[in-house]
Formats: sequence, C-alpha cells, structure tokens
Amino acid sequence: MGLTQHKLVNAVGIAGSMGSGIFEYLKDGSWVKPLHPGWAAHAGITAATLAEAGFVGPSTVLEGPHGVLKTHADPPFHMGRQTEGLGTVWETLHALIKPFPCGHIMHPFITATLNLRASEQISVADVESVVCTIDKWAVPIVCEPAESKAAPETAYHSRFSLPFTIASALVDGWVGVGTYTEARVRDEEVLRLAARVGYEAKDGWDADEVLARVDLRTVDGQQFSQSQVQTQLTDAEIVEKFRSLASRVLDEDGVDRVIDRALALERGGAVRELLEATSSNG
Repeated sequence: MGLTQHKLVNAVGIAGSMGSGIFEYLKDGSWVKPLHPGWAAHAGITAATLAEAGFVGPSTVLEGPHGVLKTHADPPFHMGRQTEGLGTVWETLHALIKPFPCGHIMHPFITATLNLRASEQISVADVESVVCTIDKWAVPIVCEPAESKAAPETAYHSRFSLPFTIASALVDGWVGVGTYTEARVRDEEVLRLAARVGYEAKDGWDADEVLARVDLRTVDGQQFSQSQVQTQLTDAEIVEKFRSLASRVLDEDGVDRVIDRALALERGGAVRELLEATSSNG
C-alpha cells in the first residue's frame, strides 16, 4: 500500500487493538478504544454467518488446552459461571449509564468536584491544590504518568486524565462533550490548574464506603472535602443527556421522535420505527 512509516506504525497499533482490546491507547491518547466493541460485534456477526454457511470452529475454544482461558486467563477457572443465570439474569440492568463522556473511573470525582464548586462557591483563583483519593488499580489508567496526564497529548487522551478533567470541572462548572476537544487540551488556564491536581492511592474501598473523595485546599488555607459514590441516572436525567447529544445532529422534533419511540419499546413498539427516527429523514 505504500504507507509512510507513521501510518504503518498506526496500522500495527490498530491491528493489535483489534486482537485483544488492550489498553495501550492510554499511553498516547490514540483513537482505538471506540473501535473495540464495534470490532467485537463485527467478529461475532462474521462468525455466526460463517457457521451458518457450514464453516467449522473448535468446540473447546474456551476450555481446551490451547483455548481462550488457558491462553488469556489465570486459573482457577469457574466454567459454571458462563451459563449461571442464563436467560434469567440480565447484566445490562446493573450497568450504570455514564453521566460524563470520559473514563467511568473519574465520574464520582467529577460529581464531587462540581458539588464542591457549587456549594462552596469556589473560583479557580481560590484553588491551591486538589487531592483525589482513588483506588490503587485505577492509578495507571487516569493518574499516571503524572506529567502526561496533567498535559494530555490529544483530545482523546484527555478523556482518561483525572487532573485535566477535575481542572476543567473547576474552570467551567460542567463536564461534557465540549470538555474534550483539541482546543481545550491547549487551554492554559485548565493546564495550570491540572498541574495542581494530585492523588492519593487507596487499597480498595470497603463495601460500605465511598468510591471517591476530593480534598480541595484554597490559597487562604481553607480545606473542603467531598466523598461520592456514582449512582444510576434517573430516567429524566437519561432523557436530558440524550437530548443534549442528539440535538447536535437532529432538530427538536427529531429528538422528541427518537425519545418517544425508544420509550415505546417496552410497550411493544417496533425497533424499525426507532431506527427510522434516528435518521434525519425519519
């Protein structure tokens, strides 16, 4: 194909990400993470289509001596969990919908920061330092390397930066799609504040404890703290989030049409009608 060295390196990086959904994109803010679930769905459809046509795959692909578990996981293996609750337990009902367009680890920290900013009427000029108490396992994802997290290389990189995100929340009073843009990752006010956002690692929260804590110190010596768990959005909040995003591509009537048809699904509405509504011509 005559690719340049730069494009060839990107091709290898994309190919490796297609193979296993690895987290290496965190290092430089490359774009592959949104590709992972789409590529997995593509592979599933392809596999089902091949099987339908008579193509044969190994029946012990999961548990066999060279299967997925032996090559990708550590024992002990609990095979019964694969079918436990099958058809009766629906894990999607336990999934939290993201209130913010960034790594989910940071969500309770954002909420805590926004609450502090509002309740204490804190301005950027007041902030001397911020310390986020975070689970140790999450540190390499959103806190380290500290230098690059405080000054993300790309807009996508910033979506996994706790210092940048907390600084943006304090500067703007909100976190949304507009937080993570190429222009914002060069915003000097945000970057100066991000350099003052640190963390303290914790060896896991107890079941009855919070998931995040934000401690903010002001230049005049005052200290404020907020602890936070991330809870599910209410139905109204979910609709409002959808409205704010969908309005970027649909007019108000179009957004209302999608919402109405999505909510109608539980009452026996047609998926086809919902898909038609998602088109600007629907």
